[in-house]
Formats: sequence, C-alpha cells, structure tokens
Amino acid sequence: MHVIDLDATFGTGSNAETARQIIRESRVPVQVGGGIRSLWEASGWLEDGAERVVLGTLAFSDPAAARGVIEAHGAERVVVAADYREGMIVARAWKENQGIPLFEGARELEAQGFRNLLTTAVGRDGMRSGPDVATVRELSLLTRMNIIASGGIRDATDLLELEHAGASAAIVGRALYEGTVKLAEVKRGIS
Repeated sequence: MHVIDLDATFGTGSNAETARQIIRESRVPVQVGGGIRSLWEASGWLEDGAERVVLGTLAFSDPAAARGVIEAHGAERVVVAADYREGMIVARAWKENQGIPLFEGARELEAQGFRNLLTTAVGRDGMRSGPDVATVRELSLLTRMNIIASGGIRDATDLLELEHAGASAAIVGRALYEGTVKLAEVKRGIS
C-alpha cells in the first residue's frame, strides 16, 4: 500500500498519526512518504513498521542524508521519487524544477545506490489521461532500477502496458477510487 501525507508534502500540516495507524493495522506492506526531509524522519517511519520510505525532495536537497537512509536500512527499504514535468525532475510538492533531466537524474540516483525509482508524470497525475508508457520503457532500458510508475492510470489495460514497458509496480489512485481498476481483474490479467 502506498501512503503519502500530502499535508506534510505541502507543509500545511501532518497526518503522521493516521499513517502510523494504517501501518499498524494493515495486513499488507506499507510504503510511506510525504514531507520526509531527514534521515531521522525516514528511520522513524521504518522503525514504526513501514516496509519502505519514499524520499523525494531529500534525494535532491541533501543527497548525503538520502544515501544515509540506504546505508542505515538497505536499498530495498527506500524508494526515491523522481517526479517529472516536461522531462525535468520537480520537487517540493512539484513546485521546484530541479534543473535535472529525468533520464540523467535516474542514472545518477542509480549510481548513488538507489534501487527503487518512483516516477510520477505530474501532468497526468489524477487526470486519467493514460500513463507515460514511453518514459517508463526508456527508464527500464537505461537503468537496472525497479521502476514504479505513477500518473494517469485509467484501467487494467494501462497497468498491463506499463508491465510490458518494464515497470515493476504502479501507483493507482483515482482509478481505484472510481472503480475503473478492479484489483481482481488486474490480478487475473498479470498472473
């Protein structure tokens, strides 16, 4: 399960206690993110039972601290987010262009030891316009990272396209809530 504290991301509050309750009560592994800006915060989430933490801004604002999370907890417990708009990585709640092209940034993140890359096509997120399959395909060819695709997913067909493009996982939000993606259907199609 993918849980992001958007209030923490935007700096308008915190839903940390709710996220911790989800972690405690969930019967599936939970990866948590949103506003994690230090090694201390990331470690806290992992010690509280999160399977993985998602690091976005931290990976670009303080790469040494982000690498410290890997050193302390292992690469499999860390997901680095490279959200992008028009081919460029954006951070701080999608507001700041980092001046780093996505493909170049992905190679650099891999060289730093990250193994799980969450890419969100910002312009497609929540829009049900279809995922950016071409970018996922390119990333899966350029790196050996596990690519987690996000943004624009409409239905099970989109998920199968992403799988064929090399994605190891996908984040489904709006389509799940609206019922256009049914988990049983996806399980049958991917199995």
